[in-house]
Amino acid sequence: MRMSTEVQYGVLPPVPQQQRRFSWLAFAVGTIFGAVLLGGTWGLVAIASSTVKPDSFSLRGSMTLYDTKSAVNGCLGSGGYSDIRTGASVTVYGASGSVVGNGHLGPGKSATSGSCAYSLLVENVPEGEKFYQVEVSHRGKITVTAENAKAGLVALSLGD
Repeated sequence: MRMSTEVQYGVLPPVPQQQRRFSWLAFAVGTIFGAVLLGGTWGLVAIASSTVKPDSFSLRGSMTLYDTKSAVNGCLGSGGYSDIRTGASVTVYGASGSVVGNGHLGPGKSATSGSCAYSLLVENVPEGEKFYQVEVSHRGKITVTAENAKAGLVALSLGD
């Protein structure tokens, strides 16, 4: 007894009606789930990439260091001022004395003879304080008004 196995290529057996409905339903649910997941991811990225939190501001200003030496990559403090350089820490304190923000000095630029001017930036400083205190490196706190802090009018100096 010989059995014949004939296969017709390109012809698929009919799909039962119930299985076709399930396939469309699975496709629709998968598409909706994917869209929600993608939209949620975009939303989280947008939230994470914002630089200023609500009810906060970026404290901006400058620090001028006198008695410096020039360097290839900007300015460097000399002698006892060697801690004052690009990237030095900037700490902001609230009126109660607690730390409310941390930042750094930007690149130094040679100014008048023997001086160097640095930008300073501390992001996400909470609003609502009567005044703020700003400290560069370990050099002591300087009090600034809340208005000047918000307006970017913080101007510090160190040296002769």
